[in-house]
Amino acid sequence: MSSPRLSVAICGGGACGLAVLLCLMEELKKSSRVSHIYMCEKQPVIGPGLAYSSACSEAIINMSADTMGLYPGDPSHFSRWVASNHPQLDGARYPPRRIYGQYLVSLFQTAKDDAVAQGIHLEVKEGELIDLCLSGDKFVLRNDNGGKLVVNRVVLALGNFTACTQSHLIGHAGYVDTPWPLHDLSSIPAASRVCVVGSRLSGLDVVLHLAQNDHKGPIYLASRSGCLPSVQSLRGQGYKDTYKLHLLARDLEYDAGISDWDQFFQKRDPLVKLSQDISDAENGTNQWRALADAIAPNLERYWSHLTSKDQLLFLDKWCSMWYTYVHAMPYENALKLQNLLRSKAVKVLQCSRLYQRASGFTITSHDEHIDVDFVVEATGFETNVSQIRSPFLHSILQSRILEAHPVTGLSLDQHTLESTTTPGIYAIGSLSTGVHFYTNGIDRNVAHASRISRHLVGKPVYSPAHVAIILPDGGMGWAGTLCRAITTMVQSNMIPFLYRSVRQCCSREQGSTSSDEFHCGACGNGANLTGQCGDGLKNHSSHDSDRALSHLCQRLGMFTGECFDLNISFLNTLGEHHIDIGLLVQDEPRLVNRKTQVAMEKICMGN
Repeated sequence: MSSPRLSVAICGGGACGLAVLLCLMEELKKSSRVSHIYMCEKQPVIGPGLAYSSACSEAIINMSADTMGLYPGDPSHFSRWVASNHPQLDGARYPPRRIYGQYLVSLFQTAKDDAVAQGIHLEVKEGELIDLCLSGDKFVLRNDNGGKLVVNRVVLALGNFTACTQSHLIGHAGYVDTPWPLHDLSSIPAASRVCVVGSRLSGLDVVLHLAQNDHKGPIYLASRSGCLPSVQSLRGQGYKDTYKLHLLARDLEYDAGISDWDQFFQKRDPLVKLSQDISDAENGTNQWRALADAIAPNLERYWSHLTSKDQLLFLDKWCSMWYTYVHAMPYENALKLQNLLRSKAVKVLQCSRLYQRASGFTITSHDEHIDVDFVVEATGFETNVSQIRSPFLHSILQSRILEAHPVTGLSLDQHTLESTTTPGIYAIGSLSTGVHFYTNGIDRNVAHASRISRHLVGKPVYSPAHVAIILPDGGMGWAGTLCRAITTMVQSNMIPFLYRSVRQCCSREQGSTSSDEFHCGACGNGANLTGQCGDGLKNHSSHDSDRALSHLCQRLGMFTGECFDLNISFLNTLGEHHIDIGLLVQDEPRLVNRKTQVAMEKICMGN
């Protein structure tokens, strides 16, 4: 007998909540597990939230548009949407935030259309949630409009809660506890002295907003570190050895030991460092950005093998420095900030203390005391659930439906994001920071939304599996099928390794079992896909599908290697690469009928 169909409440209608909805709608094209979906949101529009609303119209997004797509496995979806709907912005790496908000609104409309076509009840419940409790095996939600909702499953996508590092200033005139929405800062007099607390991306958004709106008074950008974010490269490209990061993660999973962290960055004058970063961005000499992007999917795996003590140590001592480099500022924002620093309209301070006076506030930086009229809190988001200003979340914690993670955020399953306390309730975004550490990127939240959706419809969510694809000599005719299979593998949390038999192209001593029988290398320029196996296969690179496969391997930083024989030496190599699944392709493509090809695709796609 089939399982009863479920009702799901997604609490929060911002980008994370919408990502869960979109992923769930995709899963429901192949499953009838869920019949009712409710979006619970206090704002009148699903999608933008405050950060991507028209209230932040001048600000640009801080991450490249090519990473901001909200469909799993399709990070450039947003870029294509911009090209179709705002052709004047086609090619813009950092479109305005309001444009991204429009994109999110359009995706919700798509989800509504899909729900109608699929016979799924999709409904928005407007109002601020105030309570969640258990009633048997169901959840009961209540909002401030007097609404009540009873569902089988709950996904908490509550968004980011602004951190408050200066709680002693709450209630004092001149203290602004959140930078969002930016247009509310227009109430600050143009001639006033302003201290922006926080020198990362949110702080820079505040500074640039004030400057763009003709603020004349001095602006102080104050933080514990006194450091500015680095600058994103103009010549970004994929990290060619991404597969090594997956191997490192698997090594950690076998041996959780890790060396002590060393403090290895020297502090420099903010303007000098920013100018050097701009030069590096222009010349393409800051390719650490490619490494930072490639490492993002593995961060949660590395993070899970630190002890709680080491995780807390990292958050306290090195987290700010890490964000300085990983969450770099857009190049065009860097140029604006450089001009403001040169003109002395903005000064970066390493702040040790901030306190209130009879009229205004005083910043202490080293031996300097600076008086200001306004303080704007822009230190990012809060992840310590005991400090988050949300009566709804606190009521859930008090009822013990959810528990705090020992480090920060909520206690969740690493793979499914389901509560370890109460089955059936999930959390995504900053509330999962203790489990995943890096929850800022849209791409990571989309990946997590996909896992939640799979679990909601009863599909297994696996830890990352290493998959060996072994092609026969001359098997490049499989390139088109492999492109589709590899793409789906990556979407399904698998890491493909491609090995090609070169038995007929390279001479070897018969019976040899030395390690020299296996040659491998990362696919750095696309041409490496054919390896060093002579001219016999070079004609294959002229085919579009072969070039597409080469490009895909390069973009993913996939391992590609050569196999001389399926012997002990090769098996040892598979062991070194922690291979979990092997796919041996044996048929020549010209002999394969459609039925066989479909079967292979299904195997590769995990169906």
